[in-house]
Amino acid sequence: MRVLSGHLGWVRCIAMEPGNEWFATGSSDRTIKLWELASGRLKLTLTGHISAVRALTVSHRQPYLFSAGEDKQVKCWDLEYNKVVRHYHGHLSGVYCMSLHPTIDVLLTGGRDATARVWDMRTKACIHTLGGHTNTVADILTQAPNPQCSCLVHCTAGDNGSLHFWDWKTGYNFQKHQTTVQPGSLDSEAGIFKCLFDVSGCRLLTAEADKTIKIYKEDDTVTEESHPIVWKPEIMRRKRY
Repeated sequence: MRVLSGHLGWVRCIAMEPGNEWFATGSSDRTIKLWELASGRLKLTLTGHISAVRALTVSHRQPYLFSAGEDKQVKCWDLEYNKVVRHYHGHLSGVYCMSLHPTIDVLLTGGRDATARVWDMRTKACIHTLGGHTNTVADILTQAPNPQCSCLVHCTAGDNGSLHFWDWKTGYNFQKHQTTVQPGSLDSEAGIFKCLFDVSGCRLLTAEADKTIKIYKEDDTVTEESHPIVWKPEIMRRKRY
């Protein structure tokens, strides 16, 4: 649907605003950029990190954007004033992931120091340091019903620029796509570092190594015959009958 250019380095992370009007990207060029989703227009560039920006998340309840990077820094940006209002200090190495709890004012971060840290979003206090991993914590998730979190160790995918779409019920890989490296980029810069659906689920955004963000939309011409999703292995059929 659209290719957005503006970053001068690999685009490492992406976060959607809850209202589905704009999204944020972080890059190896040390900047954070805010883009209009509908038009692709660049709204704002935020500077302050001194190394690659690796993680972003947007608050659902306050006008806050949180960022983290390889400079060990975790920052809270007030988007009404477009400036940093809080720093969260404690990680001993680069911070690669973050997550805001959906219902309480708690921020979780994880990184290269093999720990996940739980922060009081307002006081900046580190409530817990969760150890146990022996390698980089590359992703972290929270859930609303209980104050729990899950951490994932860094297993890599998409470095060759491939997108795979799966039916989660059957495990069927019903569609594959290969990203196109933009002119002036090397073939080795076809990696996809992050992908994210917008709030509607109709658009897919990818953060890529060729310094671009690509936006994909649904194909209105697709039918069940041209792109069948329902698939059952022969072994499942035999068991059923």
